[in-house]
Amino acid sequence: MFKKRKIIDCHMHTPYEAQCFDETARANGFNFTKQGIIETWKKSNIAAGICMGVTETKQGAFPDKNASNPMMPTNLDLPDNMFFCLGVNPYKQSAGDLDRFDKALENEKAVGMKVYGGYYPEYAYSDIYKPFYKLAEKHKVPVAVHLADLFAPDGGLKYAQPLTMDELARKYPDINFVLCHMGEPWCMDAAVVIARNKNVYGDLSGLLPGNRKNMAKVMKIPAVTARWEQAVAFLQHFGYDGGDEQYGSDCLKKLMFGTDYPLLETQPYIEFIEKLIPKQSHDTVFSKTALKVYPKLAQGLESQGETCT
Repeated sequence: MFKKRKIIDCHMHTPYEAQCFDETARANGFNFTKQGIIETWKKSNIAAGICMGVTETKQGAFPDKNASNPMMPTNLDLPDNMFFCLGVNPYKQSAGDLDRFDKALENEKAVGMKVYGGYYPEYAYSDIYKPFYKLAEKHKVPVAVHLADLFAPDGGLKYAQPLTMDELARKYPDINFVLCHMGEPWCMDAAVVIARNKNVYGDLSGLLPGNRKNMAKVMKIPAVTARWEQAVAFLQHFGYDGGDEQYGSDCLKKLMFGTDYPLLETQPYIEFIEKLIPKQSHDTVFSKTALKVYPKLAQGLESQGETCT
């Protein structure tokens, strides 16, 4: 791993994407710029981040059916240790779209692909996504899938339910999938899907909203925190990782840290996850699993002089 423990934020956003992120950053009082991200990472000992590609043809349009593929940061003036997942617009798959996607996946910083389940009203296992999954297989990159509550009023919740990942994972067994946001608020559904499918992992981004003050308020509500604690307990004690024993495998090794920045403040969120996840699993959740699931991320960090094992 690293010479000392550093953190990988495997789910965040950049200042070059959708209008909603700028608005949220302002509401939270964040310096949502390249320099602001660098300063935040330095304070929180974050070694790298993965941003999720989103673009709009006009402000406020996401989920934008007219956005060209691949959806990715329109300005690649990013921190050196920022990588990205190419966003998928399922309604744009002309030969030109797919060719651009194919070539973009050759970029050393393109470590994966992002499907926005629910935002686009299509099930993630639908054949409409088949051409993109074939590209993921070709380039051997994971696919992160939003399967959780929706941040925008458009789309449909039935397409965002994490149980749909079970069918997707079995349809494409050679692709590693990342179930984003731990399926919030369907966290137990997400936990079962992660535990029973070898090729499904989960990220812990976006469970708490806003800044430190808002997070502290939510964390005082046991009825809210219980669903996260139950999902973690299930994965730790009743998980099934495909081995000889049906239950009892510690599947916390299949979880990754992420923030969903700028939707929330980074440092207090790190502290929240440190309390949620048992201490013996911290190194795994905060960095090791991300390096395994996103191999191009590990290669990119090594090329920058970070020593990983």
